[in-house]
Amino acid sequence: MESKTTKKIHEDLIASDIKGYEEYGVSVDREDYTQKEWLEHTYQEVLDTAKYLKRAIDTSGTLSPERAAVDVLLQIDASINTEIGEDTSLEERAAFKKVSSLILERCKYIDPDRFTIPSPPPGVLAPL
Repeated sequence: MESKTTKKIHEDLIASDIKGYEEYGVSVDREDYTQKEWLEHTYQEVLDTAKYLKRAIDTSGTLSPERAAVDVLLQIDASINTEIGEDTSLEERAAFKKVSSLILERCKYIDPDRFTIPSPPPGVLAPL
């Protein structure tokens, strides 16, 4: 019998495959990576995961769950944006921008007060 959690993981895996194919035009069944390239890519992903987990652990007792979630999402966004370099194609840049926009929208949804721009005091014009 499949647990609810296992079912959710299965759904997430399928959604990840679809998203990856839509964004990059390839699946993990691609054959242009060597075994070493797959291992290096996986290693980088594991390092990122370790950072996110450590940050979540370090902040779990001091922040609200919403703020901790937003912090992790913002760290993921920063990590994604550090991948952009001179050799990044326009398509990849567009994909990075789309992911960043989605992350920011999710952050605004989770913790709207943190992302609200305060109104200027009366008599002061707002910047353009």
